[in-house]
Amino acid sequence: MEGDVDTITMAGLTRRTALKGLGGAALAALAARASLPSAGAQDATPAAGDYPTVAFTARDYAFIDLPASVPGGLTRLSMAQGGPSDHHAMFMRLNEGVTADGFMTALRSGDFGAILGAATSLGGPNAGAVGTTTSVIVDLTPGQYMVVCLIPDEETGMPHAAMGMLTPLEVTGAAAASEPPASDAAIDLVDFAFAGLSSGIAAGKHTWAITDTGAQLHELVVYKMAEGVPYSVAESIFLAPPAASPAASPAASPEGMEEMPGEVASPVAESSPAAGGPPPFVGVGGIAPMAPGVTNYLELDLAAGDHFAICFVPDFATGAPHFALGMIMPFTVA
Repeated sequence: MEGDVDTITMAGLTRRTALKGLGGAALAALAARASLPSAGAQDATPAAGDYPTVAFTARDYAFIDLPASVPGGLTRLSMAQGGPSDHHAMFMRLNEGVTADGFMTALRSGDFGAILGAATSLGGPNAGAVGTTTSVIVDLTPGQYMVVCLIPDEETGMPHAAMGMLTPLEVTGAAAASEPPASDAAIDLVDFAFAGLSSGIAAGKHTWAITDTGAQLHELVVYKMAEGVPYSVAESIFLAPPAASPAASPAASPEGMEEMPGEVASPVAESSPAAGGPPPFVGVGGIAPMAPGVTNYLELDLAAGDHFAICFVPDFATGAPHFALGMIMPFTVA
């Protein structure tokens, strides 16, 4: 099953074209969040042994050391970012009556609705900088899963799953009874904002309880600005003039999201308009796109500096990335 995706071809809106195709409304909701209260670093985080840990590596284009089966229940998913491309790991539980072959058929169709009808995403770890590890605690319910990376390739736009980055996983047994980890922030992913995310956060270790309370899939990815570079520079990159033709956007097609079963491509592939090089921010980690009603617990160790959170998932109706609709927010760590 792993890598059996030769016939999958998925075009449409990539993160790269999205970053160049926004308008002035992309960050209109930011000012309203400026008065949010400051959050302090938590006094204690769960010890590494409090939950079963599944440690694996994501690299071009495979999940390394991901076991074939794991017990159900609250599980720490620790993903090392092997690069060189950005990767996330979406833990997608096959819906009742759906087989692995049925999921592959939906994936090959390029129909986003068919994919979501075949499986439910329980989230998982999202991209950090190469060489770092992102840890997320997820409540894995027993069943059959496909673990996939839907971030498109920087050059071809083909989702990494189409290049072999998917693998089956069985979650066995009854879900183990355990308490969720203590968290120092509760963040709701709504259509289209990060409700509960503070504009001021203490440096140090944090555990964020992140719940999708919207009607669509959402993710939360954290980036840190380079020292001395303000968030406004990142904002200018996201608001750069469009470079793609209208035909490149799912919104230009009557089929809309059927052309885009994944998310938009990583901004780490983007160049800074001023410097002609990579953007002046690096990935810190995050949670992968997850279905409404799902909660993930993101473990972070934040260094002082300017950061921002962002969601790249495309809107079902228009194909526009969620950050263009307001799901991007700066915050300061001190």
